[in-house]
Amino acid sequence: MREYHVDDRMARWQLKKDRKGKVFSPLTRERIERWIDEGRVEEDYLVWRSGYPAWRKVSETEEFGHLFE
Repeated sequence: MREYHVDDRMARWQLKKDRKGKVFSPLTRERIERWIDEGRVEEDYLVWRSGYPAWRKVSETEEFGHLFE
């Protein structure tokens, strides 16, 4: 799968628990990282940002995957 990169300072993330879940947006990368650290975001939650062709599991992203190891 091809990775698309945008400047993280400009990226605004969207997050949801599942495909039909409520969307939390706009979020910063730092906020999502904090929520992961606090246990509020689980590895199967979905994220999207400009540059992504589709929603992805948060644990499968380059930006957040390492936080679940």
